[in-house]
Amino acid sequence: FLSAGPQPLAERLLRIYGVRAEDVIELARGNAELGEEFDKSTGAIAAELVYAFRSELAGNLADALIRRTMVALGPSAGVGPEVSAVEVLARSLGWDKGRKREELERYHAELEDRRPRAPAASPRAG
Repeated sequence: FLSAGPQPLAERLLRIYGVRAEDVIELARGNAELGEEFDKSTGAIAAELVYAFRSELAGNLADALIRRTMVALGPSAGVGPEVSAVEVLARSLGWDKGRKREELERYHAELEDRRPRAPAASPRAG
């Protein structure tokens, strides 16, 4: 599974996780579902999400997608893969429908907070 995605997966994992990339790969080797991409634009795999929570102490979906896997910094700006990501995490971590909804709401709110805004018009000196 290391050649999946728009770039070789091993390259992506090494760039993001460095020496810890092997830990992510081992999670995927132990569970075929975790070797599947959840974001086609970056090639991120489900094992990265599980690793973020189990080993990097990610606190929520936004933390995992923005700061751990960096999917939110990819070509899709993190819009789209959050639905697949929350499903992976629900199955892996036992999240119920309420938790999934809360995580998605929090993620969308954080993306909105990060969206660039036009500067406010300054009053003319006169």
